[in-house]
Amino acid sequence: MEPVLLGNSEILSIHQPDGRANPAPHITTLPPELLAEIFLNFLPRYPESPPCAGRLSPLLLCRICRQWRMVALSTPTLWRAISLDFLETDDLRIQKIELLENWVSRSGNCPLSVSIRIANPFHRLLDRLLHAVMTHCERWQHVTLYIPSSRMHLIQGEMPQLRNLNFGPINSSTYGPFTLFDRAPQLRTLFLTNNFFASNFRLPWGQITHLESASFYEHECLEILSEAAHLIRCSVTVYPDPPGVSVVEATIPLRPHFCDLVLLVDDPEDDWDCKILNRLTLPALRTLQVSELSVKLESLKAFMSRSQCTLLELRVTHATLPESAFRDVLPIFGAIILENADFDADE
Repeated sequence: MEPVLLGNSEILSIHQPDGRANPAPHITTLPPELLAEIFLNFLPRYPESPPCAGRLSPLLLCRICRQWRMVALSTPTLWRAISLDFLETDDLRIQKIELLENWVSRSGNCPLSVSIRIANPFHRLLDRLLHAVMTHCERWQHVTLYIPSSRMHLIQGEMPQLRNLNFGPINSSTYGPFTLFDRAPQLRTLFLTNNFFASNFRLPWGQITHLESASFYEHECLEILSEAAHLIRCSVTVYPDPPGVSVVEATIPLRPHFCDLVLLVDDPEDDWDCKILNRLTLPALRTLQVSELSVKLESLKAFMSRSQCTLLELRVTHATLPESAFRDVLPIFGAIILENADFDADE
């Protein structure tokens, strides 16, 4: 017997020895376990979340027929990922919270991918929403959580499966400091939002391997890099320290596994000499991105001499010097990419 695909109809036929073709089995005759597998392939690949409504939602599968509904509701992996945005001031409705509660309850004991973004820090249903989210924190695996600063104290509990976290307050405030995610031993990847100020939070930096942040003061970045002994990749946007902040001059210990570093600057000052690269020794570094406005050529040369690393790529933003300046000082680079330059980088 041989399966045959008939043109664009995607209908499977089985040819018998005498040449006659039997039509493919109707989908309603498929066993539940095979139907469940088809349903899973209908959804985005985990940990990406399907939409909660529309043609690509698992809720649609519950509305086709009784059999499909039974199979969908008895397949926990269909419900292991959910994303809800409460981005309008009137968008936090009881029906949406009940949707979250019912959706997650159908996921059984599966690890969860959960994304919750809240805009209104004063909504009367906020605590119920966060309770619904936190009830299942022991099953969190991939989490995006943007919540008001005033509710950060509610993020408590055992999180033994949490690996990836996209996190931050939706508003700046003086709340804190908060000790968070200290019971998440598998947490390795951390993305932090614009309103995250390190002085307001204590996180398990020592176990993080991948870090991305949109806003650190220079002294905060140095403190975190001192604690984050297992970093492999780090991408941070750094701001000059505010007046009156004193920076400890201690050198950060050598980081033997650190491979990729991106040091971005926001609204850089002309006379700012960022000290972060001066404190680092990264012998395994393969890619580096810096701003010429905040990292001077001399600092780059000293860093390379100290680290003895072989870069595959150097990317320089706010570049004014030609590529030859970097080649002369640092001839062992692979690719050099200059951005915002007024000259031809290939000269």
